[in-house]
Amino acid sequence: MNPLKWFSKRTDKTDGNAAPLDGKEHEQAGFPRQPSAAEPSGSSTPTATGSQRNQTPTNENPHAQVLRHLTAAMAASEEIPRSRFGTEPPTPVNQDRVARFLTSKEYKFTLDDNSNLFGIWDGNPFWFIFLGKDDTVFQIRSRWKREFNPDARRSVLYAVNDWNRDKIWPKSAIYIDDATRRLQVHAEVSFDFTAGASRPQLEYAFGYAMDTTMQFFEYMNTRVTPDWEDLPLD
Repeated sequence: MNPLKWFSKRTDKTDGNAAPLDGKEHEQAGFPRQPSAAEPSGSSTPTATGSQRNQTPTNENPHAQVLRHLTAAMAASEEIPRSRFGTEPPTPVNQDRVARFLTSKEYKFTLDDNSNLFGIWDGNPFWFIFLGKDDTVFQIRSRWKREFNPDARRSVLYAVNDWNRDKIWPKSAIYIDDATRRLQVHAEVSFDFTAGASRPQLEYAFGYAMDTTMQFFEYMNTRVTPDWEDLPLD
């Protein structure tokens, strides 16, 4: 499942009035089970490994108990192999490396007038830009292929605001082009690669940015009516 869809699904289904987990569900969720009134406060609670049980001190603060279990869980998680991104060490991410990456995927791209990597996906222009003091922030910036009369600004803005309210990526905004006086919708996703990135990490970041941006454009198609494009300029 796409990570963004997963996050949206989880947040949409979160119910602030949901009933609390019972003892069994609490244990399955990885939290220490709180003893009931009928149980002695020193009853056994499972550790993060599930194979051993430690005796909870009789007068242990509940917050200290939760912290103890979380610490044990974090220690256990360090033993899990990092299979998603492999063991390849991170290396610097720069324009030359991104160009080689795009070439390996057989994507068509070029350099724009500002010497930024540029390509078109489904009619939408994309720029691959490096920002920050040492050019370590990799940004994938794009513009929706549809443009509008500035009179549609309020309606388009409502749609963009709804996306920014409910979704993480991409960040989106509207602009009015000074030359054409047409209203444009822009989107961008940024990654701080100060520490570099392995190839799987770069590939994941690129795919995530492109996928969520195309989702945003598809969403805008459902919110913006075609006749807004045909409004005459003043």
